[in-house]
Order: sequence, then C-alpha cells, then structure tokens
Amino acid sequence: MSDDLHDQIAASLSHKSTDELVEIWTTNDRAEWSDAAFGVIEALLKERLGTLPVQNQPILKDVEQKAASTVLETPTEEAGPSGYEPVFYQPRKVLELVRSLNRLVPIAVLVIAISGIPIVFSLGDIFFTIFIYSSFGVLIAWTIAIVMGLLIIAVECLIVLLLLKATAYILRILMEMEFNSRPVGANAKAVSQDEVAE
Repeated sequence: MSDDLHDQIAASLSHKSTDELVEIWTTNDRAEWSDAAFGVIEALLKERLGTLPVQNQPILKDVEQKAASTVLETPTEEAGPSGYEPVFYQPRKVLELVRSLNRLVPIAVLVIAISGIPIVFSLGDIFFTIFIYSSFGVLIAWTIAIVMGLLIIAVECLIVLLLLKATAYILRILMEMEFNSRPVGANAKAVSQDEVAE
C-alpha cells in the first residue's frame, strides 16, 4: 500500500469519533473497509482506549469477488494509478502543507507584532499634538497610543491566525470529502490494487 493512501486513510479516520471507530471495529465488515483502514482504526483505538474492543466474525461478503476482479482489472489513467487514488493532488503534499501552515502561525504573529511597533510611535505623535497643552500630555498621549497600538496589533494577529488555521482546516475537510466521496468498498479496492502492483 502506498504511503500517500495510508496517510489519507489515517487523516480521514482520525476525524471520526471513538464511538464510530468502535462500531466499525466491532462490526468487522471487510467488504466495506480495507485491511489498511482496520490497521489505522486499531492504532487509533489503542491510543484512545488503551485496549481493543472484541471484534465480531469478519463479514467477507463480496471480498473474494472484489479481490478477483481487482487482479483482472487494469486501472485507467482517469482513475489514477491505483484505480481510486486522487488524480488532482497528492495527499502527502496536502498534509505537509497543512503542517507548514500550522508552523507558520507563530512566525506570522511575531512579524505582525514587530511591524506594529512603528504604529505605536505614530499614534504617540498624533496624541501628543492633541494633549500638548496638558500638564500630563506626554503621559496621556503615550498611554492612549500604547493601548490603541496593542489593540490594533492584537486584531491583526487574530485575523492572520484565523486565516491560516481556517485554510489548514479547509484543506483537511476537502481531502476528507474526496476520500469519503469514493464508492463503498473503493478503499479496499485501491489497497488491493496497490498490493498487487507491489
């Protein structure tokens, strides 16, 4: 099985609740879920629960027929290298982009904070001209300038943070939507074709 497909299965299944994973695990429907999916589910359940629930007898209906037809079928160019893998993107690169976006957040916040320092000085000069005749003019001007400057920097940081996090989340959602839009049993078929190719 390709690493890209494994990463995609792991990304898709990690969003499911523990109850959903337990239901898939106990039902043990091998016609609907691939061995790779069960491997990922096993790892997730061990991580979340510590132990694995008892599994029912495997449901093997149509698995033999699918395996036989998989060996005979030749994947088309339109369907991708394994028959069901995505054509327009590589899951590994998408996941790396998501990780890069998440790593970029603290750097972006730091850059915005540093670039906001001149705003505080500009505001200080503006307010100083307003309070120039007051006995505490400098203190009042700089207090207002610092408070307003910090608010502006905080709002800018929040906007950039939300944009980067939302972009990363949307990429994961789109990847999961593509994965879930495959026909029932397509994931098992894709895994079988990868194993045949190896």
